[in-house]
Amino acid sequence: AAFLGAISVPCPLESKFASIPSSQPTATYHVPPPGVPTMYEDNTSVFGDILRGETSASVYAESDTLLAFRDRWPRAPLHGLVIPKRHIRSVRNLAPGRPDDLNTVVEMKEMALDIIRKEQPKAYEEEDFMLRFHIAPFNSVDHLHLHVLAPSTSMEYIHRHGKYKNGTIWCTGVDDVIGRLKMGKKAV
Repeated sequence: AAFLGAISVPCPLESKFASIPSSQPTATYHVPPPGVPTMYEDNTSVFGDILRGETSASVYAESDTLLAFRDRWPRAPLHGLVIPKRHIRSVRNLAPGRPDDLNTVVEMKEMALDIIRKEQPKAYEEEDFMLRFHIAPFNSVDHLHLHVLAPSTSMEYIHRHGKYKNGTIWCTGVDDVIGRLKMGKKAV
């Protein structure tokens, strides 16, 4: 079993991330490891509140460096957010030549795909999902977060072809960010 905040859950062998077995995770308060809460003190966003255990979240998965939870206003049957525990304000703050940033985004994508594989297997098999970052100033929370949306074909038109459309001034895909960072360019 893996320890996730206030609950202990089985950790599936096919995943390197601890995850909650239900497709509708229960809202719980995240419990930071002993002595670690100070690393979240400078993060005044709602995600900092979640990491400090001051605000509840419905957790999908957690690793040493990432936390994934259900979006409070879901736009698809599966709408999760994957955040780094390290406070990065936005996708604009990811720097080329900083390996930690590239590794963080790659890990975020891996966790997102793991969640889709588990929660929406048909959408995963059919590649019917979106993995998107909103670009500041069009983001609602000043903490890097990857939107995990599946199946994308079930989303309302305005969200699928508007708010979460890749390649706009307000939204970019995770693969685009990874590609740009690998080439030594800015994430957006």
